Amino acid sequence: MSSAGFRIWDDLQHIQPGHDFVYELLAHTRPVLYLDVGAASGATVVKARQYAPDARVVAFEPFPGNIGFFRKSTEAMRGVTLVQKAVSNDRGTQDFYVPHVIQADEQANHWGAMAGYSSVGFLTPDNTSPDASKVIRVEKCRLDDEVAEPVGLLKIDVQGTEFGVLDGAHRLIDQFGVDLIFSEFFGDRRVLDLLESKGYDVFDTAYLVFTPDNPVGPMLKDPQSFPLSTGARGYSGYLGQSIAREKDGYCDFFKHGGCQTDLFAVRKDLTPGILDAIAALPRK
Repeated sequence: MSSAGFRIWDDLQHIQPGHDFVYELLAHTRPVLYLDVGAASGATVVKARQYAPDARVVAFEPFPGNIGFFRKSTEAMRGVTLVQKAVSNDRGTQDFYVPHVIQADEQANHWGAMAGYSSVGFLTPDNTSPDASKVIRVEKCRLDDEVAEPVGLLKIDVQGTEFGVLDGAHRLIDQFGVDLIFSEFFGDRRVLDLLESKGYDVFDTAYLVFTPDNPVGPMLKDPQSFPLSTGARGYSGYLGQSIAREKDGYCDFFKHGGCQTDLFAVRKDLTPGILDAIAALPRK
């Protein structure tokens, strides 16, 4: 890995798609505070605690249908705080669009035991949702107003509104520090600009494609199929061909639509040690 210029690095392709390696790295951060933005059922809190049993957790989840599942997943854990709000770059209330909620009759679905749950809700400008019956009103907050201490890992799963989360965390990053950021990415150039301005090295991971006929699908090496909570199937894998790694070209790639990756951002001073730790993980 060279340090010349800002680019998105692809050094992590030896990691098995679907392997949530980032939680294993909590052992390499400072005394751990884990922020889970878009905590859903609490599954990622469980993973984090598996590798960092003493980690404190502040989780954010605005969708009422998910709260019971979160509490059940974490009921035996101490040091877990749930904030029932969406995270953005301002406070107040806003429309939250939930295009799909698991129904009790979806027993054939892998997710059939989670009636009432949804992993696909997101903040949307008021009065712009295509189906008003699928909109709820939620409270929102900024990380800068909620957290005032160093953070080991910030995980962001907010279905395309990642920039708002980061834009509301300038003081947290600048004054207290966030060692690692693990965030969904759908091609928003502002996310890369902000991470660059804060001095992070940025890596992409496996890609997720939502439909088999997506133009990105044939680019995946050895794609793995798995059930989505919407009832459809997703396909995950690394890209079998090179794509642009500078910001403009990289973001252009996502204009295909229907695909995403997870970005892994590391404070530059931590990058050598984190890459050494990743190299020691099981290879695919």
